[in-house]
Amino acid sequence: MTKHLLPHYCRKIALVLFTLAIAGWFLNTAQPDLLKLQPFLHGWIFKILILASLLLFIFSREKLETERITQLRISSLFTAVPAGCLLVIFEFFAEVLFEGENADITSGYDIMVFVLLMYYISFYIKKNIKTVPAKVHSK
Repeated sequence: MTKHLLPHYCRKIALVLFTLAIAGWFLNTAQPDLLKLQPFLHGWIFKILILASLLLFIFSREKLETERITQLRISSLFTAVPAGCLLVIFEFFAEVLFEGENADITSGYDIMVFVLLMYYISFYIKKNIKTVPAKVHSK
């Protein structure tokens, strides 16, 4: 699996890209006259940059890529994908029940960002939990 990952330095590029895209998106949304950009068009460009930076970050290697990290990646994927599916199902029923004919279903972009964030949060938590062997109390 590690042969398909990007080099570790891509994480730094992704963080810079993510920071710039978030800043640009907020400025474009809050003060569209400040940047003199078309809010709708450039809003989507910033959103695509955010998504690209998340993908770049997730598909970059860790400094030390071990078998444990590979297992954590797989485990996190099996956490994030079902969570994304549940989001789609829940959101669909909530929209249909509460909005009726005016239902506005979540876009694929929102679902993809949710799944990527869920994947990384799950991976980060699992990676940083220290496993401590259970103590055996002898009498």
